[in-house]
Amino acid sequence: MICPSCNKNVPYGKSTCLECGCFVGEDSSDSFKPTGCLKVVAVFFFIMFSFIAFIDGKDDSKKDWPSSTPITIPSQSTALMWYEGGTLHNKMVIDWKVASNRNKLATSADFISKVNVATDEANLKLRAVELMSCISVASSDDDLNGSKVSTIAALCLVELGYQ
Repeated sequence: MICPSCNKNVPYGKSTCLECGCFVGEDSSDSFKPTGCLKVVAVFFFIMFSFIAFIDGKDDSKKDWPSSTPITIPSQSTALMWYEGGTLHNKMVIDWKVASNRNKLATSADFISKVNVATDEANLKLRAVELMSCISVASSDDDLNGSKVSTIAALCLVELGYQ
């Protein structure tokens, strides 16, 4: 039997493709049979787009970034700390690509502070670096240049398990 999804041969007696996992036909055993790859993919994308719509639907224009209850980290000088001064929250991915690493890190720290997953400055920096890296990797796709950084950040926060 040939898999309709990836066109690979499926061994006799198997109900799913060993390459892509797609359901291809009846199995001789009484085990659980998935209903098809398309439904699983459709449900996944529905959930992701619903989450993105929820995040983008919030009116953040009336809030100060990072949040109304930011993590308070004492400053030892009047110079900006590494987590201050991020300006990429409402920018597009194309802007992220040309921004300085300092701006990317500060913006990432703001996103982390917004979901309140950091407990201290060291933890904030670790998670901000992870988020910055995730956004940068996702932003390497030129098809996303017109997407908002906040949308990519929301997806990365979910991917990293921070939300």
